[in-house]
Amino acid sequence: YSRQLGDIGLFNINTSYNFVDDREQQSPTNFRPEYSLWHGRISLSQINALQGQWSIALWGKNLQDSDYEAFTLDNLPQAERAVIWGDGRSYGVDVSYHFE
Repeated sequence: YSRQLGDIGLFNINTSYNFVDDREQQSPTNFRPEYSLWHGRISLSQINALQGQWSIALWGKNLQDSDYEAFTLDNLPQAERAVIWGDGRSYGVDVSYHFE
């Protein structure tokens, strides 16, 4: 969603949903269950100030803090199965300035 807020700037809201189905069903060591992730971003851009344009955004990834297996390995000599877990919830603020 985007909306111009007069002379203040451009307001944006963006959300995304990712679903990954289960994989490697026939292999007990490589099987990975399904998971879903929600991400979001709210921003205000095109803010004219100090002889340039500013933008500020608040964002979050994996907003439900889902645990999910991003990758698995089954050919290691020291373990039957190894799992690389996906990133947990993260959030932040982006601020940028563009010279005119």
